[in-house]
Amino acid sequence: MVAWARTHGATALPCPTDGVPSAPAAEVALFSGDARALLQLQAALAERPGAVVPAYRWDGNATPLLPIVVERSISVNTAAAGGNASLMALD
Repeated sequence: MVAWARTHGATALPCPTDGVPSAPAAEVALFSGDARALLQLQAALAERPGAVVPAYRWDGNATPLLPIVVERSISVNTAAAGGNASLMALD
């Protein structure tokens, strides 16, 4: 059984041999294995305190990745630099 857990600020964490993501802030689990092991992982995730952590099965082909992708955007207020964006350049 192979399982990965995504956490805030980390790409992926391998799960320990018991199949339960050890990261307390895991947001999602991506699982590769048989259906019985997936049910065991889901049961273990349900017993954890905190937010519900969904587990998605990865078969290597037709797995929808949209549920495990997070889009973030950053906006820079150039008016805070007096309207001169070059003052905020890293060069």
